[in-house]
Amino acid sequence: MVKIGDRILERGDIIQLELNPRTGSDRAGDRPGMIISPLAYNRISKIVLVCPITSRKKGWPFEVELPVQMQTYGVVLVDQLRAVDCSARKAVFVEKAPPELIDEVLARLEPLLTRC
Repeated sequence: MVKIGDRILERGDIIQLELNPRTGSDRAGDRPGMIISPLAYNRISKIVLVCPITSRKKGWPFEVELPVQMQTYGVVLVDQLRAVDCSARKAVFVEKAPPELIDEVLARLEPLLTRC
């Protein structure tokens, strides 16, 4: 079970986590990420699927911009999905994304996971 405090992480949760060590062109350091894995999975697994968030917007097709009313700012990097151990990565819950943002992230993720 993936928990931060008493909270079981769910899809759309924004967390802050340590992404070091990194390899190749992976994002590294303390950075926010958006949980993609569903609550049912997070209840039974020790890892979550997370897309990193960066403040460096480049306008690429797999970036999803966060709404201005959120505490976290930047873009979700949908094409850099990672499986992470929140305990080992010292994850901290930050906020919950609005449903429209979650839907947009999942829509941009779908072409990467479906058969062409």
